[in-house]
Amino acid sequence: MAKCLVSLLISSIAFSPDGQWLAVALLDNMASIQLHNLQTNEVKLFQARKDGTQHLDNINNRVVLFSSDSRFVQLYTNRNGICLRWDINSGLEQQNLVL
Repeated sequence: MAKCLVSLLISSIAFSPDGQWLAVALLDNMASIQLHNLQTNEVKLFQARKDGTQHLDNINNRVVLFSSDSRFVQLYTNRNGICLRWDINSGLEQQNLVL
């Protein structure tokens, strides 16, 4: 049986191009993404770094998406035009973009 950690409000969902992952963008103050491996039922949680450079509280709209090669998951926020990006395999947050 698959684990399900979703207990907060959901902003958006996306399937990876390779069909292996389901990403769920949560409406929380941590800019969180739950990543569900649809083959193994593994669940990963990605959150923005707490380095004081980002203020993400009370962002109403977030869009989650994948890179075309399914290696990265990204979270776009509407407030500051910030796009957060994580490497799916390592879980490391990559350089953030401001759009």
